[in-house]
Amino acid sequence: MSSPTVVENSGVVLPAACAVAASFDPALARSTGAAQGQQAHRMDVDANVKRSPLYGRNFALFSEDAYLTGALAAGAVAGVQSVGAEAAVGPFLCCNQAADSAALDRRVDERTLQEIYLPPFEAATLAGPQTLRCGSGTLNGIPLAEAAATLLPAASPAPGADTAAKPDHALAVQLAAQCGVLVQNLGALPLKAGQQVAYIGAFAETPRYRGEGAASPAVLGALDAALLKGRRVGYVKGFPADMDERSEDEFLRAVSAAEHADVAVVFAGQPESFVSPDTDRRTLRLPECQNNLIARIAAVQKNTVVVLYTGAPVECPWAGDVSAVLCMYLAGEGVGEATDALLWGDANPSGRLPETWPLRLEDTPCYLDYPGDGRTADYREGVYVGYHWYDARRMPVLWPFGHGMSYTGFVYRSAQLSTDTLTENSTATVRVTVKNSGAVPGAEVVQLYVSDETGAPISGGRVPQSLRGFTKIWLEPGEEREVSFTLTARDLAHYDPARRAWHAAPGRYTVRIGHTSRDIRATLGLNFEYCRG
Repeated sequence: MSSPTVVENSGVVLPAACAVAASFDPALARSTGAAQGQQAHRMDVDANVKRSPLYGRNFALFSEDAYLTGALAAGAVAGVQSVGAEAAVGPFLCCNQAADSAALDRRVDERTLQEIYLPPFEAATLAGPQTLRCGSGTLNGIPLAEAAATLLPAASPAPGADTAAKPDHALAVQLAAQCGVLVQNLGALPLKAGQQVAYIGAFAETPRYRGEGAASPAVLGALDAALLKGRRVGYVKGFPADMDERSEDEFLRAVSAAEHADVAVVFAGQPESFVSPDTDRRTLRLPECQNNLIARIAAVQKNTVVVLYTGAPVECPWAGDVSAVLCMYLAGEGVGEATDALLWGDANPSGRLPETWPLRLEDTPCYLDYPGDGRTADYREGVYVGYHWYDARRMPVLWPFGHGMSYTGFVYRSAQLSTDTLTENSTATVRVTVKNSGAVPGAEVVQLYVSDETGAPISGGRVPQSLRGFTKIWLEPGEEREVSFTLTARDLAHYDPARRAWHAAPGRYTVRIGHTSRDIRATLGLNFEYCRG
């Protein structure tokens, strides 16, 4: 999905794709698409997988994971077209960088195409878009338009008319609140009435909320949202929202305010002047003035909270020194009020990271090859994109794929499979019961991963695990619910270029049920066999 601003009418600025993805909710993607479709005759949905966090248009992409990207892209397409607008999917396949894209030849092996980059476009195409936009350049020497014609299935009939919520500011706030990701919390959040809270950073007044397009006159910062609700907050600008500039006097004022408060909340992020949809980034760092002031505040205030407004991961060298971090991505014009609700516990964070946040740029999968030499882009990392890369190398990360915290807790129990053996013609049902063990309502995203334990050789290497299902459930305190997933042979398979087909080796697989990709709550063994005769 592109930036929420549309061509014909800027209308209500809704969450960008990077924020929609953090909801881990295809229904929210559909609702957002429908609301956007009501404001324009045509909306773009980008089903490309995130390859590098440096891509200038990462805010317009959903995820580093093919399965999640496909589910959300399909939801967005269905939503746009449900209100009679035209969904345009594209630019097509492996458009993962801005640099020299017009003449670029992407060199990608067949397995990587089939497993990583093609599935989201297949899912989006089957949702029935009216248009496929093919980017410029070539794929393995073939123009992208020709590649699209040979690789994609025929589109399904477009969905019929639907009733969608009228896009307004209240809807923008509601959607934004479901996209916020609480990635760290040692107890500073939620904020409590009666606390003396210092808001620091110009993003408290003017948050970054869009990837591109016209500004919204309705956007409200978290500071104004707090004051309107009578919150006890003070404010020091600390650093500007549009440049990397520091004033020692302003820094001293901010540090003093933080030291004398019960909690300091620093509003940080990427200034619009630091990023461009037409230019790839060269660094993952925030402005130095932000990193420096956050470190100084954390040194005098143990209850330091950082709110991030960003379209892609950034390095956070101060993460180990602060109590809490709330990532709001670029969640549209309602982001300020949504931030206020999440900080003060009026809403419970339910977002999850749709991409791995690395410790540093040098750790990323395509660091040595991105963006290429201007003529070719070599995808040498192959299928090791995102968490596949970090898991295979057992690398530490800042925050893993699928990660997100809540103001309540969730307990998993009674995980089971309907059968211990799966064949190419059968299915296996995975069931697990999830309980809200805390005192407030909240949402859990149950994630299903599959690992190949057969030991059979795989050309291009075996990834440690792949997402094969997820569902978001809302639970009241003490409520529990059974969640189920259905697995087929395709869910166990990898693409075999020698066979030119998907293939699952017979043997042992592990079904992993997790809170995140690195917080697995239950594992189940599953055998795969081919039918005889």
